[in-house]
Amino acid sequence: MSRLSDGVAMSSRQLRNPPLVEHVFEIRWGHSGGREPLYDEYEIVLGRLFERLKSRTPFRERVHHIPREMFQTMPVDALVFDRFVPRAMSSGLLSYPLMQYGPGVASYNVDGASYSWPQVREGMLELFTVLKDLHPDFQERINTISLRAIDFFPTEKFAEFLRTRLRVNVSTELEKLPQLAEAVETPRLQSSWQLPGGGMLRIGVGPGFVSEQNGLLLDISAESGAEAGKGKIEDLIDFQHKLAGDAFFALISQELRDELGSP
Repeated sequence: MSRLSDGVAMSSRQLRNPPLVEHVFEIRWGHSGGREPLYDEYEIVLGRLFERLKSRTPFRERVHHIPREMFQTMPVDALVFDRFVPRAMSSGLLSYPLMQYGPGVASYNVDGASYSWPQVREGMLELFTVLKDLHPDFQERINTISLRAIDFFPTEKFAEFLRTRLRVNVSTELEKLPQLAEAVETPRLQSSWQLPGGGMLRIGVGPGFVSEQNGLLLDISAESGAEAGKGKIEDLIDFQHKLAGDAFFALISQELRDELGSP
C-alpha cells in the first residue's frame, strides 16, 4: 500500500545521496470464513490497535468508509480504511512514518527523508507484534509479507537512462521505427523471480513525477508466501531487506553509484 524506495537504504551499503521515495512493509492475511469476517474483525480491533500504536503514531485519520454491503466486491488494493500518523495532516501533506490498516491488510510506510533502517525495522516489528496480539491465529492466517522500496531518478531520457544507468536493456531498434519518431518515452517494465519457499522478487520500472521533476521510478519488492510468515519475523524481514538491497546494487551502473555517493 504505497502512498505513491530506496533499495539502497535497505542494504548495508550506504549512499550519500540515496534516491529513496518510499519504503513500505505490508502484511496481508485472510480468514477461514471468507472475507466478511475480516470486516467484523476490523471494526472490533481498530480501536485497540490505535491504543497500542498511538505512542508512535498518535493521530488517526479515516481514509474512506466502505459500507458492509460493498465490502465483498471491493478490489483488494482498496482495503485500507484508516491510517495512523505522528502529526495531524495539514495542507494535504502526510507525515511519516505512517501505519495503514484495513480488513486483512496493514502497512508501515516511511518516506526517504525519515528513513533509518534500525528505526524502520523497529517500527515494522512493533506493528507485526501488535497485529499478532490482537488477531486470533494471526500467523497461521498470513497470506503475504512484503518489503517494498521505491526509488526515483530524475531524467527526461528514459530509454538512455535504462541502458546506461540501470543496466536494463531496451532495444535501440525500436527507436528506428518511423511510427515512434515523435513518441514520448514512457517505458513500463515488470519482471519477477520465484524464490525458494514460495516467495517472489518483483522489479518494476516506470515513469514518475516527484518534487515537480519527471523521472523514473524503480520499484523493488521482496514478498514472502504464507509459509514464511509462520517463521521468525526478524529473520524474514532481514532476509527481505538484504535481498532488495542486493537487487538494487545489481541493477545500477558504477556511474550511477558514483553519482549517488557510493563509498
